[in-house]
Amino acid sequence: MSTIVISNIKATGETASRAVSGVAAAGANWNGVSFGVRDSTNVSSVTDNATADFTMNYTSSMSSAEYMFAGVRGRARASGSQDGMLVIYDSASSPTSSTTRIRSYNEAFSSEDFHRNCIMIFGDLA
Repeated sequence: MSTIVISNIKATGETASRAVSGVAAAGANWNGVSFGVRDSTNVSSVTDNATADFTMNYTSSMSSAEYMFAGVRGRARASGSQDGMLVIYDSASSPTSSTTRIRSYNEAFSSEDFHRNCIMIFGDLA
């Protein structure tokens, strides 16, 4: 397999280029209710630890545990509030270069599994 080494990329039709480090290094989309990973990039697995508690494991590790993330989640309901959040779990299992522990909370900040969880990780690969 060949490796192409670049510092910036530009998609066809775009006028500006961007740094390769601005492209997501990893990400996953999974169902937290009837657990299953729908799609992922640089993720070897997502583990369902307990209600609203997941661990995302990377195929290729990050260069450090100090990466950035963005996450969204949603639930399949006909009514009710959709507010809530996904957070990186900060405890004895804080993020490492190869795994991230993620918790999902509803609008009352109570743990809840959601039908759609999406996390993107940004940073340098090791």
